[in-house]
Amino acid sequence: MTEQAVPRLAPLAILPNGEAVRPEEVSRVLIETAASLVEEAGERFAVAVHLSDGTRRVVAAGLSRPDAVDMGRRCARAINEAARQGA
Repeated sequence: MTEQAVPRLAPLAILPNGEAVRPEEVSRVLIETAASLVEEAGERFAVAVHLSDGTRRVVAAGLSRPDAVDMGRRCARAINEAARQGA
């Protein structure tokens, strides 16, 4: 019997909302303007992870600008750290 090499997969990146993605599947992390109710004061934002297959996962929605920036950074950091571990 011959042994076959099993491809080594990159570690999973655990996003701040608990979802997991493989770093090589992520095409970008975006902060997007989110729809809000008229009663809400100020703009609201969503953080979305766009995958190479064309889908997107919303990590968080209804955030203030500073919270969305923080969430976007945390997502990017998790993805980059997982990519480094797999290299």
